Amino acid sequence: MLNLGLIALAILAGLQDRSALIASARNPEAALADRIAAIRELRVHSQNNDEVARLLRDLASNESEAIRRRAVQSLGWIVGNPRCRPYAATVEALKKVYEGDSSPSVRAMALKALHFATHPPEAGTFRSWMIGLARDRALKTEVRVAAAWALATASTYADVTPALKSLFQDSAETPEVRSQALKSLHLLMADRECWEPALQVAEDIRQDLDLREAAVLFLWSAKSRESSVKDALTRLAADFPERIRKAAVMSLDESLWNRPEILKYFRFRNDSVLRRPIEVLELE
Repeated sequence: MLNLGLIALAILAGLQDRSALIASARNPEAALADRIAAIRELRVHSQNNDEVARLLRDLASNESEAIRRRAVQSLGWIVGNPRCRPYAATVEALKKVYEGDSSPSVRAMALKALHFATHPPEAGTFRSWMIGLARDRALKTEVRVAAAWALATASTYADVTPALKSLFQDSAETPEVRSQALKSLHLLMADRECWEPALQVAEDIRQDLDLREAAVLFLWSAKSRESSVKDALTRLAADFPERIRKAAVMSLDESLWNRPEILKYFRFRNDSVLRRPIEVLELE
């Protein structure tokens, strides 16, 4: 009886907490930081509570830019579970935000929030849509980068891998898009067709600094299997500029304390050593 009573109290406390978060998120008189914090916390209630899901969808389209962006970000939690009741409505709502919002930042976040929707094997049409956005040079760079970011979840699919490789290797592309395309190939770090072009960029002093840094860090996995990669990183670790030198040192590092920094940089969705998911959308 005591255990049942404690469980009942815990459920009641949870309901009260959720109600308080909903009230804070809705309150136009509340401080912006408080509303954003409440919307962030509501994400964990969104998969199994229709009221929360509806509220987040409403906030994503009818508020200030900061509130819209945070609500869109929280909706990404729902997209992570295709079996939850609000999934279909949320995917459609996020697509509408992308298509209709006036802010490139909010539109970009909507694409990132949709990243799990690229993963189901049957989502070929959706992946093609996202690939098209990443390639479309008429779009804002921020939006194209977000599309390339979202494709990381599906990077091993036959329709996505070549698209990301092409974006990275296209010298006519912007450094931002090339860098993100490479980062989104992180599950293929050990693939020679990915690390060889990355090695060429890493050693090319004419390349954009951010792009070179991404390429150097991308070699983190291949260096343990390929002596030529390790030798190149050793040379780069004594090179200039300092960012490239530091990236090479990090890429050479085998210690466990270095691992989380690499996983965070590339936005790995899971830590295979600790066997836990990483909530990458919250890093954006």
